[in-house]
Amino acid sequence: MKLWMWQEKHEAEQGTVRWRIEWETVKPGHDEISDIDPGRDLDWHVRSYQTERTAKIQARRLLKSGTLAYGVVRLEKQIADSPEENPCGQGEWITVGETQYVEG
Repeated sequence: MKLWMWQEKHEAEQGTVRWRIEWETVKPGHDEISDIDPGRDLDWHVRSYQTERTAKIQARRLLKSGTLAYGVVRLEKQIADSPEENPCGQGEWITVGETQYVEG
């Protein structure tokens, strides 16, 4: 069944798997991580990939870049699904399993 993924504004087949990575970088103008306000001085980034391998390769590239605020990339497996309370074909990405932390 096709689902309308309202967050990304596209369709996905129910049961489709994606791998999502998240990381933070410090906004320009801040030299010390201890001197920042996480709510104001960080940029939050998210990307999704079709395979776990591709997501891990990108996570390792980010680690090597030296631009991460905390030196870690979070990796999550997500599945396209339709909540029971929403039978109208709208879908959402449901995180399954434990969040993995890719560290340098």
